[in-house]
Amino acid sequence: MDFTLTDEAIAESITILINQCWKTLPIFEGKNKYGGTLCSREEAYQNYQKHLTFLSTKLRGATEIWKNDQYYVELLYMVEGMKSFSQDEHDKVKYIVNHCTNILNDMKKEVLKDGTEIL
Repeated sequence: MDFTLTDEAIAESITILINQCWKTLPIFEGKNKYGGTLCSREEAYQNYQKHLTFLSTKLRGATEIWKNDQYYVELLYMVEGMKSFSQDEHDKVKYIVNHCTNILNDMKKEVLKDGTEIL
């Protein structure tokens, strides 16, 4: 597929990906957006795995746009690596989610070149 996106459109898609990445932790925890318990620990872990598959699929779909970007490659590695975490590795999930959002913010700054944030 051959299409061209503006820098602003790419930055906005990264913002959406940042939000989707942030959702990983409460999904892993089985929490709703208000912090209340949504499901059992086992169901939360299954939802976490499904969400990682979603993120991985989305990232792989952007390979043509980002294949030469160091941040993108690291992000894809991190999301794929998170699939191997067990239900008992909350601290690792939290750390990697924060790391991934930092990578995405770096990607967005790179796209915008002047460091301007799009919220």
